[in-house]
Amino acid sequence: MSEHVVTFGAQQGLVGTLSIPTDVAPHALAFVLLNAGVIPRMGPHRFNVKLARALAQQGISSLRLDLSGQGDSQPALGNLHYEHQAQADLRAAMDEVTAHTGITRFVIAGICSGAVTGLAVARKDPRVVGLWMLDGHAYATWRSTLWRIARQLRYQFSGTVRTWLARLLDQFRPQSAVAPHPQIDYGVRSLSRAEFAQALQNLVDRGVQVYLVYTLDKLWSYSYGGQFRDTFKRHAFVDEVICEHRPDMDHTLTKLSAQQEVISQIAAWARQIPMAH
Repeated sequence: MSEHVVTFGAQQGLVGTLSIPTDVAPHALAFVLLNAGVIPRMGPHRFNVKLARALAQQGISSLRLDLSGQGDSQPALGNLHYEHQAQADLRAAMDEVTAHTGITRFVIAGICSGAVTGLAVARKDPRVVGLWMLDGHAYATWRSTLWRIARQLRYQFSGTVRTWLARLLDQFRPQSAVAPHPQIDYGVRSLSRAEFAQALQNLVDRGVQVYLVYTLDKLWSYSYGGQFRDTFKRHAFVDEVICEHRPDMDHTLTKLSAQQEVISQIAAWARQIPMAH
């Protein structure tokens, strides 16, 4: 395997590490690994580094990159919103891999905001043939809502009751007297349930392999193993998407055993992705 740092993008301001297999026959697809939140391209606990090297051992190239303004990459000179700039950076990363390897088929692997960005690009870019998302979009069901309420009452009974009473009283106050809740901009837009369903259906119809994972840190919105099926049981894609509930793992895969297991699972999944349409 060879690894080297590359600079790319419109102003050569993006920085990434390209891993190319040299000891085994190369496959006709590559992975792109991006930041998890503000963590640099190495990933949480060097997860992206370990994944890239494991993939290289089975002939799969990868590029782990820092998005604009993160890690070693320079801030973008344009005026794109963060969400759109991240998508542009990801497309530039695929261009860079193609320039070095000739590969034009990609799998995007992302954690949290990286998962959201990966989905946005996968929806629009036909080069994406696989998408791995850890703790991306999640949607409540009646069962997960009841679980959340029960947990709130069990661990924060008085605070929960006070909050409910305050919200109830707000319904009887003049609208101008109700203090607005602060709006927090996390840089990415959440998709509605219908939008997410349509996105998954379009990807599956296109032949894209989708693998979703929800960990302990997503427990407030994804709390049991069959939640994905319960949420989307009326949609044709539900049997085509891999979805795992892993409450034994945390959001950043802190345990070495968790990292090793997830890497092995991704590598096995990658091997079954068709090399060509």
